Amino acid sequence: MTNHRFAALDGLRGICALIVVLYHTFRLQAVSPFAHGYLSVDVFFVLSGFVLAYAFGARLEAGMGWGGFMRARICRLGPVIAFSAGFSVLGCFVTEMMGGPSVPAAAVLLAGAQNLFLIPMTGTSSIDAFPLNGPIWSLFAEFWINLGFALVAPFLTRRALVTIILMGWSFVATLAQWRGSADFGATQASILYSIPRGLPAFACGVLIFQLWRDGALARLPSLNPLLVFAAWIALSLIPAHGPLFDLVQIMVVAPLAIALLARCENAPPRACLWLGRISYPLYATHAVIIHGGQRVSHGPLSWWALAALPVLAILLADVLARWYEPAFGNMSAVPAAALHPDFAPR
Repeated sequence: MTNHRFAALDGLRGICALIVVLYHTFRLQAVSPFAHGYLSVDVFFVLSGFVLAYAFGARLEAGMGWGGFMRARICRLGPVIAFSAGFSVLGCFVTEMMGGPSVPAAAVLLAGAQNLFLIPMTGTSSIDAFPLNGPIWSLFAEFWINLGFALVAPFLTRRALVTIILMGWSFVATLAQWRGSADFGATQASILYSIPRGLPAFACGVLIFQLWRDGALARLPSLNPLLVFAAWIALSLIPAHGPLFDLVQIMVVAPLAIALLARCENAPPRACLWLGRISYPLYATHAVIIHGGQRVSHGPLSWWALAALPVLAILLADVLARWYEPAFGNMSAVPAAALHPDFAPR
């Protein structure tokens, strides 16, 4: 795969991370322009399957072993998860001093530890399974899906992948119809559904990689990546509601977007590389800033906070991507390919 194709995938990943930020920023406002921002998480799962199959598929088939694979993933994802855990604890105490709701210190520290070790809170509540940093739910799902991939990668033929995808999407469709949307997996009541939500999308990404590797995607048109980016942004803005809309985006649009970006021969804007670099730290830390502002405001944000808080989240992500991640990456003993942003989907 050439660098510009990786840049195109990075660009979409960064755009999806920004959409998720805006989704959380406006979620308590009277009008939420990115009401379907939660569907961008499903793009992350497809990207994860594609890029991990590229980076590790052959090595797993050659006997790399699940232990080595998981060590590489923990070294890649762990530093930001650790930062987000400490940052979320600090953010909770700071917002309390600024007038936010009071929370027992022991509960805050426990939630921070659960964030660090990706241990969700479960139950029947609609509260986030990771109360201090809600988006961590998808990293929890990612961890277990990655482990499953490491164990069965040598056996993932096209037929096996299609079977996983069809069975998984049948479950997702049934649950989405019952719940009224495909927005599930983040709460204490639905956290265990996060894995079956992400699994078929991940398998779809692996299948798309195999099709790309074998040249089967050559039948698709080579589009300008900007068209794919614009299409996903536009679909995120459509004020449609209901499970059917969600399922079309998950089962058709997201996989098609990844396939088209893998197929395209047009170099994307240079900003795509930057978007890819900040996407993971932005996704993993933005909720601490956005939700912290909402706690202090006791609800909807003021106009200046709507503009300032996302910018602050992006600046922090840029700092983490420039200095924090490279520092910890250089200290680890895993292959360089496992640490490169192109090989570590968010």
